[in-house]
Amino acid sequence: MFKTVRHVAGATLVGLAAIGSLAAVPPALAQEPTEVTLVQGHAKVGVGEDIFLYVVPQVMGWFAEEGLKVNIEGVRGSTLAAQILQSGDAAFATTAPEVIMSVREKGGSITGIMAVRRQGGYQLAVKDGSDIGGIEDLGGATFGAASLASGAVPIVKGMMADLGFAETDYSIVATGTGGQAASALAADQVDVLALWDIMYAAIENRGVPLRTMEIPIIPKLAGFSLATSDAFMDENPDAVRGMCRAVAKGLVFTRENPEAAVRMLYELLPETAPDPMTEAAVQADVNIMTTYLRNATGSDDSVPVGWNYPEKWSFSYQYYQDNGRLTDPEPLETHYTNAFIEDCNAFDAEAIRALARSK
Repeated sequence: MFKTVRHVAGATLVGLAAIGSLAAVPPALAQEPTEVTLVQGHAKVGVGEDIFLYVVPQVMGWFAEEGLKVNIEGVRGSTLAAQILQSGDAAFATTAPEVIMSVREKGGSITGIMAVRRQGGYQLAVKDGSDIGGIEDLGGATFGAASLASGAVPIVKGMMADLGFAETDYSIVATGTGGQAASALAADQVDVLALWDIMYAAIENRGVPLRTMEIPIIPKLAGFSLATSDAFMDENPDAVRGMCRAVAKGLVFTRENPEAAVRMLYELLPETAPDPMTEAAVQADVNIMTTYLRNATGSDDSVPVGWNYPEKWSFSYQYYQDNGRLTDPEPLETHYTNAFIEDCNAFDAEAIRALARSK
C-alpha cells in the first residue's frame, strides 16, 4: 500500500468553529461531489504547501463549492507521487518539473497545470559566523544533502563545475533534514547544507542560527508543480478548474494571514499541532510557513497565481538534458499548460484577503 498519510476532506471538522464557520454549500452544489485524491510528494502532511493546497480550501468550504471531495495522501518523494498519478490512483499530485519531464520521456502522460512555487527551492546554508563568505569559497567544503538521491546533488555539482571546481574538490554526504541536518552542521560534520529553504526555518527554530546563500541557477528553474494526468484533464476539465481555483484561494488567504492558516492545520489535523501548544511553538510554525510563502507562486505580482513561467520551463528543459537527467524528452510544450490559469484566478482576491484578515 503506497500511502503513509491519509485524510479525507470533510471527515475531521470538529472544533473548526474556533477559527470560523465553514462556507455553506449552495443548494445547487448539493449533488454528489466528484471525489479526487491529491498525492503530496512528502510523507507527512504539515506546515508548507499542504496548508494552502488542502487545509485552507477544505476548512473554508472551497472544495465543496467546486463540487469536489478531496482526499490527501502523503508519500516519500515527488517521483513516487508522480508514479501514483500516472498509475491512475490519484487525480492530482505535487511534483517537480524534472520528474514530469522524466515521466513523459518514459511514455507517461502527466502535465503541470499550476505552479506551486515560482522557482526551485534549494538554497545553501552555513552556520552564522562561518568562514565561508560566498559560493566562491566552497572549494574543499563538505555539503550535506537530505539524501544522495536528492535533487540538490546534481544542482550542487553543476554549480561547483560552473565555479571551476572538480568533483574531487568537495564532497557531498547525506545528513537528512531537520534535527539530523542541524546536528551535522553544529558538530562541523558538514560545512554547508543544501536543502529546501523551508527546512532552514525549521533548523533555526531549533536554535541554530544560519546564513543562507543562493544557488545562482535556482531562480532560472521552474518550481514545484500541481500536476494531473492528461486523461483526467481531458475527461474532467471542470474538476481541474475547480481544484486549481480552490487552491489559488487557499494561497491568497494563507499569504494574507499565515497564522490563521497554520491554526486551521492544527484544527483539521490535530496530530500536526505542537505538543505542548505554546505560543512560541505556534510562531515557530508560522515562521516556517512565512518562509515558504516568499517563493510561492503569486509572490510575483506581475503574473497570476499558479502561472507556469514558459521561460523557466524552457530553461529547465535544456538544463536537465545538459546534465543527463533527460536524454530524449517529449516536446517542451507537452509538459505544462497555462490553459486553466484564467479560471484558477476567477474570484475576488481582495474579498479573500479581507476574509483572512477577519480570522
